[in-house]
Amino acid sequence: MATRIILNYIALYLFIFLYNYYCIRADHMKPRESPPSPHQHIGSACDLILDGYQRHQEVENFLRRVCEMHENVTELFDIGSTYEGRRMLVLKIGFKKQATTPANERRKSAWIDGGIHAREHIAPSTVLYIICQVHIFIFFLKGITVNSKKITNLLTQSDWYFLPVVNPDGYEYSFTKNRMWRKNRRPTSPNCIGVDLNRNWIFGWGGADSEANPCAFNYRGEHAESEAEVINIVRFITDQQSCDSQFFSFITYHSYGQKIYTGAQHGYGDNNEATALAYEMSKSIKKVNGAHYQVGTSSALAYPFGGGSSDWAKRVVQIKYSYLIELRDRGQNGFLLTRKEIVPTGQEQWAAILKLGAAILNAQNLKKVINCTDETKLKYQYKHPKLEKLNIHIAQRHKNSWKSMISNIGSTNVKHYLTVFILFFVIIVLLS
Repeated sequence: MATRIILNYIALYLFIFLYNYYCIRADHMKPRESPPSPHQHIGSACDLILDGYQRHQEVENFLRRVCEMHENVTELFDIGSTYEGRRMLVLKIGFKKQATTPANERRKSAWIDGGIHAREHIAPSTVLYIICQVHIFIFFLKGITVNSKKITNLLTQSDWYFLPVVNPDGYEYSFTKNRMWRKNRRPTSPNCIGVDLNRNWIFGWGGADSEANPCAFNYRGEHAESEAEVINIVRFITDQQSCDSQFFSFITYHSYGQKIYTGAQHGYGDNNEATALAYEMSKSIKKVNGAHYQVGTSSALAYPFGGGSSDWAKRVVQIKYSYLIELRDRGQNGFLLTRKEIVPTGQEQWAAILKLGAAILNAQNLKKVINCTDETKLKYQYKHPKLEKLNIHIAQRHKNSWKSMISNIGSTNVKHYLTVFILFFVIIVLLS
C-alpha cells in the first residue's frame, strides 16, 4: 500500500513536470508571426561571438554572416589557404566610392589583423569586437552617437580590411591539442612542426630573436616568406596597393603586455608623427577603462626581433602608421586571459581605432591607381557558399521551429527528457 502511494506521488510529479515543459514552454516558444529583424541578428551575433574565445570555423561563419547582412558596404576576400587547407578570409568594410571621386584615385585604407601567434586568443577577439562596433553602428547608431560623424566620414572616405586570424592552423591546434602553441602547423623537419609567422617576413629576416632551429618556438623558416600565411597577406596587400587602395595604417594585435610598438621593432628609427599618434592612441585607451599602454620600439620596451609583419608594412610597403599592439594584460593571466576581458580590451582598442581613423582622414598625398587589371580585381573574389548549408550557430538562435528548439536544448537534455517520458509511462503501467 505504501509503495503504491509513493508511486502515485512520483507519477503526479512527473506529469506536472512534463506538462510544464512540453506544453507551457512549447507554447512560449511558438514561431513568431514575423521573422526577427536583421537588427536582432547582428546584435545576437556579436553577443555570441564575443561571449568567449571562438574556434576558427565560428570566426569564418561570423564573417560570412556579416558580409551577407551588409552586402552594400562589405566585401569578403579569399586570399589563400594554409598548409592544412583552412581559408584565410579578409573582410573589407567601407561605403562605396562616391560619383565625385576621380576614377583613378585610390581609397585610403587600413589593415587590422590578429592571431599571428596561435596562443594569443585575445587578438582575434579584439578584431571581431571592432568589426561588431562598425556593424552595430551601421544598423543602430548612425546619426545618434557622439562618434556618428567620425565613423560616417571614416567609412565614406576609407576602407578597412580585417583578418581576425592570421594563423588558422595554429590557432585551431591551440584549442584542440596544445593551448600554448605559438607557430603554424607546417612540418619543417622529421621531428618538428611549425614556423613563427612573426619571424618570417622579409624585412629584418634572420635578425634578433629568431632561430634557425626548426624545433625552436621562434623558428624563422628556411627563408623569408616561406609560409603560405605570410605569402597570402603579402600578395593581397601588394595587389590592393597597385589597384585602388592606399594603405595608411597597419595594425597587428598580439598579447600580452599592454604596449604599442611603433613599427620599428628591428631597431630602426621611426618618424615622429607616427610615434606622436601612438601616444594619442594610448591616451584614448586609458580614458576608457584606465588601462595604461606604453609606447615605443620593441627594442626599447622589450627586445628587438627581426622578420615581423609590422616592420614589413612600415619599411617595405611604406605604410605610415604601422603598429604592433600587445593587448591585455601585464602578466597576471598572460596568454590565458579570461573571457571577461574580451569586451574591455575591445572597448579600449575601439577608442584607439577612432583616434587612428582621424589621422587617416587627415592624411595627404594620395597616389593614382597603377597597374590595376580586371584579373587583379577578380583574383581574390570570394564565392559565397549558401549560408543555410553552413553550421552557423549565430543564425540558429533565431530559427523558432521545433527543430531548432530541440537543437537549442541540446542533445544531452533531449535524451534526458525522453528517458523521463518513458519512465512516466512505465510507472502508469505499474499502477494499472
